[in-house]
Amino acid sequence: MPGFRPIHEIDAELSTQIAPGLNVPHATSAPLVRLHNGSLVLAEFVFLYTGSDIAAEELGRPMLWGVADIKSGDVLSRFDCRQDDFSGEEFGARYSIHYEPETVFDDAYVAESFRLLDEFRTEYLAGQGVNKATYSQYFERVLAAMAPAYRVFYRELGSPDFL
Repeated sequence: MPGFRPIHEIDAELSTQIAPGLNVPHATSAPLVRLHNGSLVLAEFVFLYTGSDIAAEELGRPMLWGVADIKSGDVLSRFDCRQDDFSGEEFGARYSIHYEPETVFDDAYVAESFRLLDEFRTEYLAGQGVNKATYSQYFERVLAAMAPAYRVFYRELGSPDFL
């Protein structure tokens, strides 16, 4: 499919594209799918952290988010959560990132997760509609890799219920 980029390529670049020039420690969420302005798009949020956040095993809520073309991964829009928010959570609240998962989240786990998202994207772009079952499998794998307290942001940004 011309112009289609695999999600592992898109994910590797989206962090810097959503938060260009951000010179403080930060990370992005896993790529999710969201309905935005009537179109399906890829979406990620950005959260900031410090060494003391990691030591305390707590993070603040996401501060930025962005959406990208579902086919190419080109960033369409960037948002500051204080001006255009995807979440109903409070600013200033802290969220535990302590988590002792039962699953090993290795390269094979990530590869299978991304395979599911690429399958969803390929079917959608081929005109086969929204396959909620495939996206839900991907989404559940993403949630399983996240600390329970931080999952709220993934649900608010890219829950299959919104597709």
